Amino acid sequence: MSQARPDLSSFTTLVPRRSLFRQALLATLAFLGPVLLVLYWVTIPDGPWIVVLVTHILASLAFTVASWAFFATGVWVSPTGIAERGFFGRRTYFGIDEVTTVMLLRTFHGGDVRETGQQLFICGADDTPLVRLRGQFWSDESMDAVIEILDVPVTEFTESVTSEDLRAQYPGLLYWFEGRPVLAAAAFSAAVVCGGALIYAVVIWLGLPVSA
Repeated sequence: MSQARPDLSSFTTLVPRRSLFRQALLATLAFLGPVLLVLYWVTIPDGPWIVVLVTHILASLAFTVASWAFFATGVWVSPTGIAERGFFGRRTYFGIDEVTTVMLLRTFHGGDVRETGQQLFICGADDTPLVRLRGQFWSDESMDAVIEILDVPVTEFTESVTSEDLRAQYPGLLYWFEGRPVLAAAAFSAAVVCGGALIYAVVIWLGLPVSA
């Protein structure tokens, strides 16, 4: 059970890799820019350009909210405990008495046995994950800082492991979608379809024209 969040002014602040935001911004512009330009070109003035405009506005709002969430994400650590604000706004704090071990390991990226990424798990009783730092988002320096500041036992794996091996040895450490990529892809596709249907339904409900 996480405790009440303390004053974090004396804690060491760790932030995700800032390069991720630049990569996301460039990828979004590279994908949405040409697509929206083409859609506007073929729908103005005689097509359902209103639908394109609504989609454009919603996509811009979604990216703005995601950007704010990214820059608000962080981990705060001190010898007394560790706090986290996740990407979706969830705030947690765990006192040092709740932390039993820290696991440092490298896992393979998907099925690629040539590429690995470092991960750090701050665990409580029965290896329950409290805070997790993944190499895709956090630097090795941030992980080293957590290990150095938290005076708890460290379990370091000498060899890289797959997600399946990690799930078998430590059930509950990984997110559900990491071991079920097909189900995760199906869920994502369903979400995209539902999102498109919702946009179309809103346009119809507002009485906006969708065709000439």
